[in-house]
Amino acid sequence: MIGLDPEFYLREIFGGLNKTPGAIAPEAMNEYVRAFANADAIHASCEDMRAAADIDLEMDKGDDEAGRKIECPLHVLWGAKGTVGSLWDVVAVWREKCAASVTGKALDCGHFLTEERPQDVLTELFHFFLN
Repeated sequence: MIGLDPEFYLREIFGGLNKTPGAIAPEAMNEYVRAFANADAIHASCEDMRAAADIDLEMDKGDDEAGRKIECPLHVLWGAKGTVGSLWDVVAVWREKCAASVTGKALDCGHFLTEERPQDVLTELFHFFLN
């Protein structure tokens, strides 16, 4: 179905998730469209989404049951205008999964943090890795 009109699919999906008009540059969108002209790229993208709703959750459950935790410090970022922060206490969720320190914050954007708020993401990364 996606392969019948990958450009329409991508523009619809990205349009719904992107909360900062113009954040995804035309040349970036063109590259997505070019890549999605390949059936293998579409298949890989669908498999990634399927895994997030299936095997990834099973693997997370196995780690939880075995008491396995992330050992390194984490700094988590999410879009304040997206659904993640409205559905979960993001920092608290990661604190359950991590034996080290967990910090984080919402950025003023939707799903595409690096496209919508590139300077904020860079600032957060510099602060995390250099301190």
